[in-house]
Amino acid sequence: MTVGIYQQLRSESTEDDNLIDSHDSISDLAGVPKDNEVDDAILKKKQSVKRIFGYPVSIPFIIANEFCERFSYYGMRTILTIYLTEKLMLKDSVATDYYHEFVALCYATPLLGALIADVFIGKFRTILILSCVYCLGNAVMALTAIGKWAIFRSDELIDPFSGTVDYIPAVWGPLLGLHLIALGTGGIKPCVSSFGGDQFMASETGRLQRYFSMFYFSINAGSTIATVLTPELRGTSCFGESTCFFIAFLVPAIFMVLAVVAFVVASPWYVKVPPLGNPIVEVIQVGVAASKKLLYGMTVPSPTAIYGKSKVEETKQLMRVLAIFIPFPLFWALFEQQGSRWVVQAKRMNGALVWRIFCATKICSQCYGVLNLGI
Repeated sequence: MTVGIYQQLRSESTEDDNLIDSHDSISDLAGVPKDNEVDDAILKKKQSVKRIFGYPVSIPFIIANEFCERFSYYGMRTILTIYLTEKLMLKDSVATDYYHEFVALCYATPLLGALIADVFIGKFRTILILSCVYCLGNAVMALTAIGKWAIFRSDELIDPFSGTVDYIPAVWGPLLGLHLIALGTGGIKPCVSSFGGDQFMASETGRLQRYFSMFYFSINAGSTIATVLTPELRGTSCFGESTCFFIAFLVPAIFMVLAVVAFVVASPWYVKVPPLGNPIVEVIQVGVAASKKLLYGMTVPSPTAIYGKSKVEETKQLMRVLAIFIPFPLFWALFEQQGSRWVVQAKRMNGALVWRIFCATKICSQCYGVLNLGI
């Protein structure tokens, strides 16, 4: 019975998806404007989709996907500085540079992901493809830390007291994994939340707000749990080594695979809005036209003559708003120190937290960030 219901839902969803994907040919044959045809097909799909407690049936899968993805990202990132300094034996300054390069890429690639989704292949395919890239990056990170079986091994370090052998990975292996992860997590970042918003009708403002609240809660829940759990996994020993970075990286990799599975399972019920263009492209076009007008004067047409008054005014408003964000990099440059310099400093401390005069506990050097997440 369950299989029959699933097949029926899949059949209905496939028909609607085909209508959305084939809007070009339908519009050409019927003489109907493409935008109207697309809007009608999307509205029909939203109205026909099954619901759970009033929400589209795909929403729990999107939230589960985000929970698993955030667990994967923060689980790996929490132990990254320790991995670079203690496993790869890099200097603190070099490890800090690599860490911040990785974080910077994670927050730069959303521009690329948004452009790919809005102009070329749509949100669904962008999320699916870049999530697979993400999984590949996690797999590379785990394989660099698998001891003597590591595919990117460069050296050995023998402890004279315990006799354990730690195998040092070649630095280019983890760097390859980090760049793949940065492309994956950054590329899907602007797509997942808005893809969930696409599942709702315009009149469902209340449910849409509650969806974003649940979505944001899943982000914090996944990141907090991962920040506590992965340092504990790293602290165990495996494969004859004194630490177990392999398991600490493997668990986030598994969660990312689960994120992809959760996302794909709900595919028949998604409302997949086709690419409609990206405002970044339009802003660049207006900016180029304005620059040409400034350089060549009356010999070239004005941006208003080319793109219309409304686009030019919107671009001017955007430029004025962007001025507000000028101080933001200063804040985030300091905030992200909790994953690099804070960890390096914490390694030199005894880790004791005194809650009361007779009660104290110890916290690992990578775990201080969880205090921020908890607050």
